[in-house]
Amino acid sequence: LVTGMSSDFSEGFDDLAFSIARGSDEVTGSGSYGDTGTLRRGIVDREVADGEWSDLQRARWVAEQGLVRMKGVLGDGFTGNKLTARGYFLAALSNRVLGECFCEVTFDGGPAVANTEAFRRALPQLDSALIHALQFQLAIPGDTANNNLITAARGVLAQVHLALGDWANAATYAALVPTAFVYQAVYSTNSARERNVLNTETYNRTEFSTWGSYVGSLSPPDPRAPWRVDPAGRK
Repeated sequence: LVTGMSSDFSEGFDDLAFSIARGSDEVTGSGSYGDTGTLRRGIVDREVADGEWSDLQRARWVAEQGLVRMKGVLGDGFTGNKLTARGYFLAALSNRVLGECFCEVTFDGGPAVANTEAFRRALPQLDSALIHALQFQLAIPGDTANNNLITAARGVLAQVHLALGDWANAATYAALVPTAFVYQAVYSTNSARERNVLNTETYNRTEFSTWGSYVGSLSPPDPRAPWRVDPAGRK
């Protein structure tokens, strides 16, 4: 179940990052997609946004309902389980991204509400992720994946509190995350489901690059949008 939660989030976030990169100064479009041209002009067509909305809502629902199912199946084994912690973390990530990328959100057929509701929905999920991960850490302190999740959850708490205008809590949680900390989603060229679209559209299709973009002009690269020059001389 948790592998599925992770897969659904990564697949949805992957495509969203592709659109955002083309609609901002991160990359310049060099290929044939029609939406590259519209996004570069600040136009977000419904046919683009609808699919990305659906992907993120699916990731959110799968994580939230998967946790309900896990609790019913595991019973006492649900508490202090590192998979429980990761499930809550993935649910929170989906809500955080919904809040960041859409002006309004809706949950399970409910009415449209402000995007701040997605951030508020993420807060108790992150608290739960930390509770279960810290309990697991007490039992098995050397589990690197679990310990990294604890740090990542604190980082996302900083992001969510910042989005809600709570600067004090944002600063408190941010101070708990080392500057060099990295939390990665692992992609693969093994199958379409596992692919990283940014890799596909730069190395396989040469659809876009950072050449000629503001981000590409920065040396060294901005760590939030890193680039490198490949053997063919492309950024």
